[in-house]
Amino acid sequence: MPVEEVLDELQQRSASDPSQRLQGCAALANLVTDGEESHGVALSAADACALVTPALETRPDDHDVQANALEAAAQLALDPADSTRLGAAGVCERALAALTAATAAAPDAAAAAAAAAACRALANLSAHAANAARIGGAGGCAALLLVLRNTTARGAKARESAWMAISNLVKHRDNSARMGDAGGCAVAMAAYRDARDAAAAAAAAAAAADMDTSQDTSALLVLRAVIAGLAAHPANAARLAMPPAGDVELLAEALLAHGRDAAQQAAAEERQRSEAGRARAAEEARQLAACADEQAAALRARDDEVAAVLADKESLEVRVAQLTAHISDQLLASDERAVAELRAQEGIAEVVLAARRAAHTAQAERVKAQRGLEREEKRGAAARHARDVNAAALADTQRALTAVAAALAEAGHARNADAAAQAGAVATADAAAALAAAQRELAEERRQRAADAAAAQRQLRRRIRQPAENSSTALAARVERLNAELQAVKQALKQSTAQLQCSEGIVIVQRNKIDRLIKWRDFKQVKSANSDTSSAAPVPPSEPVAAAAAGGAGAHGTKRQREE
Repeated sequence: MPVEEVLDELQQRSASDPSQRLQGCAALANLVTDGEESHGVALSAADACALVTPALETRPDDHDVQANALEAAAQLALDPADSTRLGAAGVCERALAALTAATAAAPDAAAAAAAAAACRALANLSAHAANAARIGGAGGCAALLLVLRNTTARGAKARESAWMAISNLVKHRDNSARMGDAGGCAVAMAAYRDARDAAAAAAAAAAAADMDTSQDTSALLVLRAVIAGLAAHPANAARLAMPPAGDVELLAEALLAHGRDAAQQAAAEERQRSEAGRARAAEEARQLAACADEQAAALRARDDEVAAVLADKESLEVRVAQLTAHISDQLLASDERAVAELRAQEGIAEVVLAARRAAHTAQAERVKAQRGLEREEKRGAAARHARDVNAAALADTQRALTAVAAALAEAGHARNADAAAQAGAVATADAAAALAAAQRELAEERRQRAADAAAAQRQLRRRIRQPAENSSTALAARVERLNAELQAVKQALKQSTAQLQCSEGIVIVQRNKIDRLIKWRDFKQVKSANSDTSSAAPVPPSEPVAAAAAGGAGAHGTKRQREE
């Protein structure tokens, strides 16, 4: 589970149940003391300091809660920002209170653990100048010296942390004065003397047994730093040099050793810095080399990509050329098809236009033929009228002949038979002349009818022989219509011919009648020659005969006027 989630859960439990703060501080102490830097960074980012302060305030009498909270504070104080936040939250004062309570309590494991945790927390917090001032002002010097004086009940870890905290405190002038006033000079000299003797004995034993004495050396370094910090104040310097607690030689030795230690530490720090610089330079060189390698690899990859892109470009150009050619061919083919379709459409349009023209022409021809038929009908009507007129004329002639016969009959009984005969002869001659004129007119009408029929047939044949401009169906329909018109014209011609034949029959009948009248006239003339009354004067023709003759002439004149 991530550190942030653990811390959130711990804060929720601590807020809901104060009894859970013991477990929360223990878990927090385990997180910050397991040696992983990522936990400390994560806890700092998640504001773990907010969990430490309530634990110290809520359970001040519970050494276990205090120990866990102070352990967490000690680890968090290693970070300068967290150390500042803890100091501002009052953890320094709470740590001193816990140290005082643990020192004053009965000696047991919980109190010892709480005191040791408080000393470690103070040691780490005092590394920050503001926290060192807070600790000194809150009586931290006396509390730490109390821990150092009570050497029987407290462990070595607590004393080491206390001396570390004192070494940080005495770097400031006010704390150095407070430490001297509290008797810290004598305690420091005594501790240094004991540590020096123990270190010398340990060095001799280690030389004989080949053992490590770095722990004793580190303790001497801390004590020398404490003595040097105390000696920086004039009053403390006098106390350190004044017997019986002080010792000038020991002070000088400590200061000289501290100077060597400081020089060595400075040299070591310088070496560390130089080594760190060399390491950084090496790391930078390595990074630069790696970066150069990466850049070279990137350049090679880029060159490869450029080559691939160029190859792709060439292939794309080839493909584009192929596609362009293919598209051009397709466009050309489509254009050709479009042109062919346009030409086909133009042909269809021309055919349709020609069909329309043919239809219009056929319509015009049909109208023209219709007009011709109408003219023919008019001519037929005129012929029928003329035939009627001729029939009327023939009837008039017949009536005239009848009148002539009656007159001749009357003349046979009269005395003027010869005159009547002569008048009958004249009437007969007039009737014959009228009949001849009627025959001529009938012949002329027949000739005209035949000429009109022949012209109509020639015109219809010319129409039929015209080239077909329309489709076969339209042409067939047109031919059928023309044939129907031709048949109609032929039928009209047949009717006209029948009518002419009928008129000819009537003329023949009239001619026979006239011949019989002429024969009868000749007979009457012969008979009159033998008659006794040859001396009679000529008698004018009777009124019916003259009227018949005049009527026949008038009828023929009327017919000629109509034909003209």
